[in-house]
Amino acid sequence: MIYVFFQVLKSFRTKTNTPSNLIQKSYETLNCLRHLNAFTFISSHHHLQNQVNHLKENVDSLQLPLHGIPVAIKDNFCIRGLPATCGSKMLQDFVPPYTATVVRKLIDAGAVIIGKTNMDEFGMGSDFNILAPRELIQS
Repeated sequence: MIYVFFQVLKSFRTKTNTPSNLIQKSYETLNCLRHLNAFTFISSHHHLQNQVNHLKENVDSLQLPLHGIPVAIKDNFCIRGLPATCGSKMLQDFVPPYTATVVRKLIDAGAVIIGKTNMDEFGMGSDFNILAPRELIQS
């Protein structure tokens, strides 16, 4: 995985690939896999393009450690203006007015936020009794 990460960064620096191209491919893949419900929110193509354009405007952005790398954020981390449900229907309409520090650091390092990933409600984990086969519970 780390090897692939460095290969992608190298391809950006040698101009054999671009962040726009990588993000477009990632976006297409995510849309093909929507039925898996792995994401609670996928950034719009327009929003992704704005993030890439912001990187292009910054001349020094190639020096950023995560320049143009698409990143998914777990749904319990807040991003200003994007829904944050923490996997709960109770928070389905919550849109935070701030961005979590960890997300801000990723953005400042050049990452492009492609979406928010699904999770167990409030990160509490699944109930073993519901998911486990009866044979395991009774033995």
